Amino acid sequence: MRISDYEWNRLQVLKAIRRSEPVARTDLVKMTGLAGGTITQLTADFVRRGVIMEEKAAPGAPGRPG
Repeated sequence: MRISDYEWNRLQVLKAIRRSEPVARTDLVKMTGLAGGTITQLTADFVRRGVIMEEKAAPGAPGRPG
């Protein structure tokens, strides 16, 4: 049985999160090679379904939040 590219991408993101949790979306881009928009779409779906939880970055870091 062959899985779709979408399911493959979901699996890659979940594996990366499991290996390196907690992990930022920007790090997921580097770890998986997927586009930032793809990571945002997949993680938003995971959060909505309750598969992962999102935490806000600690305040006080200079620059734009990740």
